[in-house]
Amino acid sequence: MPAKFYLTTPIYYVNDVPHLGHAYTTIAADVLARYRRLKGNDVRFLTGVDEHGQKVEKIANAKGMTPQAYTDEIVQRWTHAWTVLEISNDDFIRTTEKRHETQVQAIFQRLLDNGDVYDGEYSGWYCIPCETFWLETQLENKCCPDCKRPVETVKERNYFFRLSRFSDMLTALLGGGKFLQPERSMNEMLRVIESGLADQSISRQTVAWGIQTPPDPNQTIYVWFDALCNYVTALGMCALDKSLFERYWPADVHLVGKEITRFHTLLWPAMLNSLGVEIPGRVFAHGWMTINGQKMSKSLGNAIDPLHLAATYGADPLRFYMMREATFGQDWDFSHKSLVSRLNNELGNDFGNLLLRTSTMLDKYRGGVLPEPPPADSSALFRDAARKALDDIETQMDQFQFSRALEAIWGLITLANRHIDDTKPWTIAKDKSRASELDAVLYNLAETNRLATLLLSPFIPTAAKSALGRFGLEEVHPAKTALEWGAMPGGTRIEKGVPLFPRVEEKE
Repeated sequence: MPAKFYLTTPIYYVNDVPHLGHAYTTIAADVLARYRRLKGNDVRFLTGVDEHGQKVEKIANAKGMTPQAYTDEIVQRWTHAWTVLEISNDDFIRTTEKRHETQVQAIFQRLLDNGDVYDGEYSGWYCIPCETFWLETQLENKCCPDCKRPVETVKERNYFFRLSRFSDMLTALLGGGKFLQPERSMNEMLRVIESGLADQSISRQTVAWGIQTPPDPNQTIYVWFDALCNYVTALGMCALDKSLFERYWPADVHLVGKEITRFHTLLWPAMLNSLGVEIPGRVFAHGWMTINGQKMSKSLGNAIDPLHLAATYGADPLRFYMMREATFGQDWDFSHKSLVSRLNNELGNDFGNLLLRTSTMLDKYRGGVLPEPPPADSSALFRDAARKALDDIETQMDQFQFSRALEAIWGLITLANRHIDDTKPWTIAKDKSRASELDAVLYNLAETNRLATLLLSPFIPTAAKSALGRFGLEEVHPAKTALEWGAMPGGTRIEKGVPLFPRVEEKE
C-alpha cells in the first residue's frame, strides 16, 4: 500500500466570492497534492466552504434571501473558480450538508459527556466580521486585532469548551517545533498560551443560522467550532462508514492563512485531544498576499478576481507566478508586471522555448524519432543534475518551499538551454561522422524536457499535459520510476507542436 497523504485548505467563508488570496492557499494545496500523487502517495485533498454564522445571516437578510438560498447560490461561484484554476480536490465539503451537521452535533455531545463542555455565561467582546470572541486585553483601541474593525459587547448564556485545561498539552505540542510552521507562528502561539488561555464559548444564543446544539435547540454551535470539525466530518469520523477516516486520518498537513492560526493550533488540537483522536501532523500558516503593502480583502476594496487573471493570462501562468514569486510562509506583494515578466521570460523563453527548440531539432534531424539512450558517460552531466534536482525538490516540497522547488527545476531547464548553446547541434548535424554525438545531444535534451515537464506538472497541469503529449506520454502522473533520468525509451515519436506560452503584453 502506498503511503497516505491527507491535506486540507481552510474551508472558506462564503460572505462573498473568492479572491486571489483564497486562490493562493488553494493552488498551493493543489500543487502539493499533485506532487504527492506524482510521487505515488495515496492522496486525499479536501477543500470546502463555511456557511454558517451571523455574518452570512446578515448578508442574506440584506439581500432578501434565506441564508440557505444565499449560500446555495454563492457556493457555485467557489466551485466554478476551483474548476477554472485546475484544483484537483478529492472532496468539497459544505457545512450545511447533513453529513457534516450530524457529526458536528455528535462531536459536541461527546465533549459534553466527557466534561470538557459546560453551560455558563459569556460576557465580553465579539467581532462579527471575524466571528471571533476576544478578551479586552487582546483588543486594539477597542477594535478587533485581526480586522481592526469595532467589536460588540455580548452577554448571553453559552456552552463553553474547557480550553484552559489544555495549556500544558498545547505548550508541549507547539514547543516540539514540528506541529506548527513557520517558526514565527509557533512563537506567537506559545506567547498566547503563556498569557493565559480562557475557556472558549462554543455556542450562540442570538444566532439562528447555525447547527443546533444537541442539549438546547435554542442555541447554535459557534461557527469556528463547526468549521474546524470539517476535517474529520469529511472523512466520516462519526458516521456509520468510517473507512475514509481510518484510511486517511490524521491529516498530514492543514494549510491555513496566518490570521486563523490560533483556531487551528490551540482550539482544534485541544478538541481532538479531549476526544481521544490523534492530532494532525503539521499546520503550516502562510503569509498574506498584499497589494501595495496592504492585506488583500473585500472590505479594503483591493481584492483581485482570480478568474479575471486566469482569463487574461491563463490559469497555468497564474498558478506558476504565485508559487514562483512568493516565499510560502511570508507576506508578499502581488504585481501584474512581475506576473507578465515570469510568464514571458521563464515559462515562455526558458521552458517553452526549450521544448520547441528540442522538438524542432528532433523533427529536422531525426524525423521526430528519439534516438536510443547514449552511453552513460555521455549523459553523466544530465543524470547527476537530475538526481540532485529530484532530491532538492523533495526537500523543498516537504517544507512547502514551492519557489525553491521551482528553482531546482529551473536548474535543469537552464542546463539544457546552455547545452544547446554550447554544443550547437545545427553545426554537429552538418558532419555525418558525428551522428552518434548528435544523437546523444538530442536524447539528453529530450529526456531533460520530459523530466522537467513531469516535475512542473503540479504547478502548470494543463500545459504540462500538452507538453508530455508531444513525448507520447498520455499520463501526467506516471509510475514513480518515471521520475528518474533515462526513463524515456529510444524510438519514442516526438511531436513538434506550437509554442506553449505565446508572448503577452502587460495589461492593466
